Amino acid sequence: MSLLLMLLESLITDTINSTMAITASLTTALPYLSGSDVYNWVIGVTFKDGTLGTSDYYESEYFSEIAYDDANYGYTPAATSAWSTIPSLTALVNMDHFYDVFTEQYASVTDTPGELVSDDGYTVPS
Repeated sequence: MSLLLMLLESLITDTINSTMAITASLTTALPYLSGSDVYNWVIGVTFKDGTLGTSDYYESEYFSEIAYDDANYGYTPAATSAWSTIPSLTALVNMDHFYDVFTEQYASVTDTPGELVSDDGYTVPS
């Protein structure tokens, strides 16, 4: 197994961020090379919250493709060996944006009111 594959396999299982019950893990790191240097990355991060197997559990994966010349997250093209840590890869994406989107999605999925039933006995106060 190549060093890059071993590195990516290890990155997939590591947790990169924890805030309260929400966890975020790097799940995809796909380099696009020109020669031996990385010129584009596809980065995927999976967020999870709740307890697996219960109605409050939710997970979602977000992806970004980042080019070396990106105005906000650009980088100097380098060999894959230069990208050997989770922080070096997650620094390429807007993790705060991913977190905010996940938080909104989680609330919309888990805060549903359930079945609505009319209260025919209710009277308007005078």
